[in-house]
Order: sequence, then C-alpha cells, then structure tokens
Amino acid sequence: MSSSTPSLKAEPRTGSGTRDSFSLRKAGRMPINLVGHGEETASFHIDDHSFQAALRHHERVFMLEHGDKREQVMLHDVQWDRMGDRILHIEFLRVPVGEVVEVQVVLEFVGHPKGAAKGEFVKPLLDIAVKCVPRSIPESIALDVSELDLDEQILAGDLTMPEGVELLQDPEEVVCAIRLSQEEVEPEEGAEGDGSAEPEV
Repeated sequence: MSSSTPSLKAEPRTGSGTRDSFSLRKAGRMPINLVGHGEETASFHIDDHSFQAALRHHERVFMLEHGDKREQVMLHDVQWDRMGDRILHIEFLRVPVGEVVEVQVVLEFVGHPKGAAKGEFVKPLLDIAVKCVPRSIPESIALDVSELDLDEQILAGDLTMPEGVELLQDPEEVVCAIRLSQEEVEPEEGAEGDGSAEPEV
C-alpha cells in the first residue's frame, strides 16, 4: 500500500443490466456502485487497468473523482466470475476522511509451534475485529507462534496491534492453542476399570 491515497476517475453509468456491464468491461471499463453514508446508491464506471494495477499493490482505499466531487471510498464488495479469476463488478463504500471504520483483518500465523508434536495446533480465530481509519487498515496481523507449547494459548488481548489500530475482538477470546488431540484425551474402549468386575448373581 502506498503512502498516498490513489485516485480513480469515475464516469456516470447511463445503462444497466448484464449486457451493459459486459459492454463496459469489453471497452476496458469496470462497472461500480457507490454506497453508504446515508446517500443514494450511485452507479459509475472506472478504468479497469488503473484499478487492477492499484489492486496488485494491495490498495483498498481510493479517492473517487466524479463530476466536481472527490470523496474517499474503500472496497466493500467484489463480484467475481464463476471461475474466480476475473472481477465483474465493484461496490465502494463512502468513508469521509478521518472517519473510523470497523473491519475484519486476517491473522498471519508465523513459525511452527514447538509444542505441535505433543498435541494439536488449534486456531479458533482466523481473523479479528479491529477499528481504525481506512488508510490504517493492515493487510494482515502477524502472530509469532513458534514458542507456543502444550497447554498454552494466545488470546486476542495478547496480539500487538499496528499503530492506529484498536482491537474490537473480546480480549479473552482464544486465538490459537496447543491441546491434546481428541484421540489422546479419550480412553480406549474397554480401558476403564481394573478388569475385575464382579460376576452377575
């Protein structure tokens, strides 16, 4: 992500429907909707090449220029084709500069837990809830798990938040842990008792 917010120039969309969307994409334009902040949904189209280039640099926040307006927006929803390799439509959310948003951020587990050979490495949480201004949204939050041993756990409150990012997740919620596997916990069939059951009378 660059230090400055990239700009996208948008043109009003005059048509609608699948056929119009196809024509726009064929002409190198990406159909988009602009939603949120108590305003009506607006339909535009942007240069597909410029958008894809920004996306490759992990940009998620843009300054959308349309008419005489310039407003900050962030990716809200992406519609892909059935193969999952081509974007068909984008929905942007209006977010005024300085406004805080609540988002889910992916957790990146770094290293191999030293206790993994003694039990099972469980990860109840794969992403966490945070709040920050859009430009501070991290791509992921790294968590070093290499020192995690059997019967140890890491809680959401143990995570180190990047500057400007506040944790919303319950701090007592377990992010990951090393537990005895279910097979090791459950006794083998017939293993209970001392084998000296009294005979029936």
